[in-house]
Amino acid sequence: MQCCNLLSLQFHYANAEIYDLDKISEIEKIIEYCIGKDFMELKSTEDWYQFEDTNMFDYISENIKDNGLRGIIYTKLCNIYSKYVDENFYNENAITYATQKSDEEKYYALPSYFTFKPQYSNCNKIYSTDDYQSLHESYLSSHPTSNENYAERCSYIFEKIKFDSNFVKTLSTLGSGKGIVDFSEPVTQAISTLNRLDPNTRNIQEVINWIKSECGYDCSPQGSDKGHLKCKIELDDGSNKEINCEFHIKISNSNLVNHVNYYTRIYFGLLPLGQKCYSYIFHCGKHL
Repeated sequence: MQCCNLLSLQFHYANAEIYDLDKISEIEKIIEYCIGKDFMELKSTEDWYQFEDTNMFDYISENIKDNGLRGIIYTKLCNIYSKYVDENFYNENAITYATQKSDEEKYYALPSYFTFKPQYSNCNKIYSTDDYQSLHESYLSSHPTSNENYAERCSYIFEKIKFDSNFVKTLSTLGSGKGIVDFSEPVTQAISTLNRLDPNTRNIQEVINWIKSECGYDCSPQGSDKGHLKCKIELDDGSNKEINCEFHIKISNSNLVNHVNYYTRIYFGLLPLGQKCYSYIFHCGKHL
């Protein structure tokens, strides 16, 4: 599943906001954040410049008399919107996708720093790059699609976690072989908690206590027979180090209402200080 960002001025009002250089700069930051990310698509309409009763070029021409400033604003807005025009994709199409919010293949976001019209209040609006994290996690939780797709999206979304190469295989052990589909909500919540760990917290008991308080699931070290929970991984500098992955979050429920589950575990370890990622997920599935 992919995040498709819909770009058009149709979602906004024709007012002074559209030539506010500070607001335009914030939109540029959002667009730049999306560029180069495999799971993020930028898609503009052919008539992106069209408002309900005027268009961007006429409106700015009427309201900005300084030719130099007008040229700067034209250039900036065109760089944001016209660069990603999708042929035969128009405002009416974008409005349909934005209001339905998602389908089987994509979820649709509206990135901007301009005020949205009230009819788009329930759409997936993005005002800053920080808004993407909660959006991605929400659809990861509600639309896991498959073990493979879920694992791939996790590697993109949770930038502070390093996942074992067999992560996707471990997901297949969830729910007696059903996989992530019935467990995406609690598992995503737990992984999100790991992603938000403070890298400066090195005391494992403090880490365990924080995880319990944040996600509500019990967390503890393995009671016995821990040898198989140590793994050698490659660090950022290319060297190898053995990591203790005996610590595990005990998932006690599933996506199903009133379903009690006592067998799902996320086994993880802490990476050395200074690494790009802070934690390492070794296994997400049945109890080991």
